[in-house]
Amino acid sequence: MSGKRIPNAMKYEFIAPNKKQIIIGLILSYIYIFSRRHVAGLLTHIPAISNPDDLGHHLTVLVRTTVLVIFFILLRGNILQFLKDFKDSKFKDNFKWIMKGIVYCIFFRVVYVALLFLIKVLLHIDTTILFDGDSINQSSLDEVTAAFPIYNIHVKLPAPIGEEIVCRYILFHSFRNKGGAFAIILSSLIFGLCHVTGEFAQGMYWVGLYNLIGYMIPGLAFALIYERRRNLTHCMILHILNNLIFTLIR
Repeated sequence: MSGKRIPNAMKYEFIAPNKKQIIIGLILSYIYIFSRRHVAGLLTHIPAISNPDDLGHHLTVLVRTTVLVIFFILLRGNILQFLKDFKDSKFKDNFKWIMKGIVYCIFFRVVYVALLFLIKVLLHIDTTILFDGDSINQSSLDEVTAAFPIYNIHVKLPAPIGEEIVCRYILFHSFRNKGGAFAIILSSLIFGLCHVTGEFAQGMYWVGLYNLIGYMIPGLAFALIYERRRNLTHCMILHILNNLIFTLIR
């Protein structure tokens, strides 16, 4: 089922999901985002399981992979149009938009660090406590991939693709009728919140806020590229590159 095309001033067109795809997509997005929490909650009520954490990770990956397959079936026409548009575009054009996304990520990060510095200098607030280690989400991923190295493949490839479909496609177009800026900010906020539920659940509000903005920064960059270029393929590539680069520099 192909999506409807919505042009912009830069000649590019949205391959937007239809109403049925958005409704089903929102249900799938909920399952994708909250699968870890619900699986963990379910396993705590089964005392016979000796190692619920490991089993929970396996089941979460299984659930999310299944949801991703259903997404591809639901959006197969849209995704094929994205790939055709990407393939038909000149290499120079595709490379330009991917590089713009990287520049946006760096620019937003520099602005954020500068703001933290100003807060520290002007308000005499010690912001160094916010930099104490990785986020709970990242620490959890490190533990899983260390115990089960094969999950590195899932983290580096299917996971970014799934998150782009959820946040930069289904959620983005759910808000797009309120304007591009609204869709960019709100979809990026939800993207960030999905990664910092652990901090807020443990009452680490300031650290949670810092990590929230940290995750929102690439989300804003990806969403801005999607709003301007209107092809999800570029966002998927950017997200995969972002995860790879982050892994290399840590």
